[in-house]
Amino acid sequence: RGKARDKTGRAQRRLGGYSGPTYPIGDFAPLACNSDLHLSNCSGNLLSSLLGTASDPVVVPCGACFTYDLPPGPNAIGGLDVRGRLHVPPNFRSVLRTPYVFVQGELSMSDDNVISKDNESMRIVLTGDADVTFAPADSNANVAGTPFNAGTRPFLVAGGKLDIRGWDGDNAVDAPIQSWSPLVETAEGKLPVPIFRQAPGQEQEGGIGGAPLTPPDRRVPTTDFPQKCPRKVVEHDFESDPHLAVWSGRDGNIV
Repeated sequence: RGKARDKTGRAQRRLGGYSGPTYPIGDFAPLACNSDLHLSNCSGNLLSSLLGTASDPVVVPCGACFTYDLPPGPNAIGGLDVRGRLHVPPNFRSVLRTPYVFVQGELSMSDDNVISKDNESMRIVLTGDADVTFAPADSNANVAGTPFNAGTRPFLVAGGKLDIRGWDGDNAVDAPIQSWSPLVETAEGKLPVPIFRQAPGQEQEGGIGGAPLTPPDRRVPTTDFPQKCPRKVVEHDFESDPHLAVWSGRDGNIV
């Protein structure tokens, strides 16, 4: 929950200096004021019309669709809170610098150019070192545990939808590799049988001399291994007694 295209779910956030527990935060649903969002005309509303100074936050109003029209930039704003819908046109080139992005409505962007350093399109650069408070809008205003500290430079999807699509590529034999490959199915096969070397130039399957290798039972103390190994590696109660000095969040990576 909190991933692309999720419409409900518990808020997922980066713990940049946040020291409180996350489990009291309730669930977020799509905003009620966006029930007719699909009927809104995006081309008639421009994001530039919502801009103030470089330190002013920008709020895309609920129930309305706005089109991103800022120049290549970089463009600095005081924060971005998408409560309605913000549509970035395909292959649009721009750099947006903001201390946070909240998606309570919809944020969409796409690019169908071949991936290269010459075809870089939309970039969102998160800035700043100050903690940011998230206060949900409209029908989510009374969600338990809100408002809360979202940490530094958060990109948070709370009841909203994130739709980002890269170049789909070409399925021809000699075509470049796709940049976006949804996993729709998996295939299973036999487990590989390790081949161990008995002596230089000789190999047997299943272990040395063809005999299968049996690892020692580390649960039973022996002369070579006098210390008994526990079966549990980690045991911690995250619901009732989280140990925040040991467990905390970290930034994710895009691979």
